[in-house]
Amino acid sequence: MPERPSIRRPDTRRPSNPGLFQLAIAIGLAVAVYIYGFAFDTLSEEQLVWLSAAWVLPIVFGAYGHVAEHLLRTADAGEGISVAQAALVWARALPIIGALLLLPLLFLKHGTAIGIALRGTLFWALLLLAFLVGIFPLL
Repeated sequence: MPERPSIRRPDTRRPSNPGLFQLAIAIGLAVAVYIYGFAFDTLSEEQLVWLSAAWVLPIVFGAYGHVAEHLLRTADAGEGISVAQAALVWARALPIIGALLLLPLLFLKHGTAIGIALRGTLFWALLLLAFLVGIFPLL
């Protein structure tokens, strides 16, 4: 009896949004170019520091979105592992900085790429706010 060829079906359980995440990164880079390339002389040092959120957070959202899509694929392929377990596998393989960047993902069991990207962005937004309010005034 001849073997049946295996047919790989596309994974339709999770919609992919790479365009959204690429757009977020492009917007963040465009805002950074505008702030530091064109408006730099018209802004005070404090304004420049506070405006960093305007370009950092879209880049963080886009980067976390791309990472989330890969982690979701890893979790789906791993037969029942969670996003946190997939992130832990990545964190062990990365240097310390990479593991720190994956820190917010280590607490997620499941979700969509957009939801994971939003939670990661919220985590870093809170850290940035803590820095701007608590540490930057002391410098």
